[in-house]
Amino acid sequence: MKAALVLEALAVGNPGGSAILSDLSLEVRPGEVVALLGANGCGKTTLLRSIAGLVPTQAGKVWLRGREAPRGAVARTEAGLALAFQNPDDQLFGATVREDVAMGPLHQGLAPAVVQARVDEALQATGLTHLAGRSIEALSFGEKKRACLAGVLAMHPAVLLLDEPTAGLDPMGERETSGLLRRLAREREVALLVSTHATDEVPFFADRVAILGEGRLLAFGAPADVFRDAVLLARARLRAPAVAELWAHLAPLLPGLGTSPPLTVAEAASRLLPLLAPSHQEVHP
Repeated sequence: MKAALVLEALAVGNPGGSAILSDLSLEVRPGEVVALLGANGCGKTTLLRSIAGLVPTQAGKVWLRGREAPRGAVARTEAGLALAFQNPDDQLFGATVREDVAMGPLHQGLAPAVVQARVDEALQATGLTHLAGRSIEALSFGEKKRACLAGVLAMHPAVLLLDEPTAGLDPMGERETSGLLRRLAREREVALLVSTHATDEVPFFADRVAILGEGRLLAFGAPADVFRDAVLLARARLRAPAVAELWAHLAPLLPGLGTSPPLTVAEAASRLLPLLAPSHQEVHP
């Protein structure tokens, strides 16, 4: 399958200055979610803004759907790329949710009936239909996050860049957003590149993980492979999901656990139950 987004030896930084990120290459396929991880200050937001055309590149190329991306944020938006900022207040300008979500399609020059259909579709996808007429100022932080997502979805992007979509949310909000990202990628065949610090949530929505550190791409692969590499995680100042850390402590004590850690509680339970069943039966005949 042809990638929707390709970064080819990308170097990001201000003209005449040193590069913040260098020689960075990765791809995101339609319907795939790639999680972008790294310590604070590693360049995650800068990379997303560079892909969106908001930060200059020093070298390399960005490809969108098989073509070299045009210069500038407006041109890249027109080419099918959209960015949702970390702080929703930087992106929401409409008086109501419906008005804000309609802005993108209106600027695309779509007919009123098409705009209406796009807005309704985006509100339904993000669970905001019942809040369509509510003032932006009356929304909770989590609702504002969803309104931002609805606004970019209404433009029907082929590539969607999300900067910390779970930041500031409560635990249930994090889990709901994880499920929403996964569902949107599958149902709409959108390529998602998502920067996040929510390591525990990554296995629930990401197909692959890209780790930034030391000014470059340190790793790019399946979550199970990346989170298994303790040396890599230490270099990047990251940790594995909590259940994987627990597994690492239990493995030396419980023969049969294996060295490949689970990444979710459900996966851990399914692997532990067969080992615990015999002892359980002895205690409760």
